[in-house]
Amino acid sequence: MTTEVNISESLNSLLIQMRLLEFVLKSARKRAIKIQYKVLTNPGKY
Repeated sequence: MTTEVNISESLNSLLIQMRLLEFVLKSARKRAIKIQYKVLTNPGKY
């Protein structure tokens, strides 16, 4: 019984970590796209 609870808890924490990682990756991609756009629109600055 206790092992089942532990497994479900660890699975839940794993899911939370994956969601956090996904969010971080998405925000990083957005930032990279913004930087690329700036470089493309103002090539003389960089």
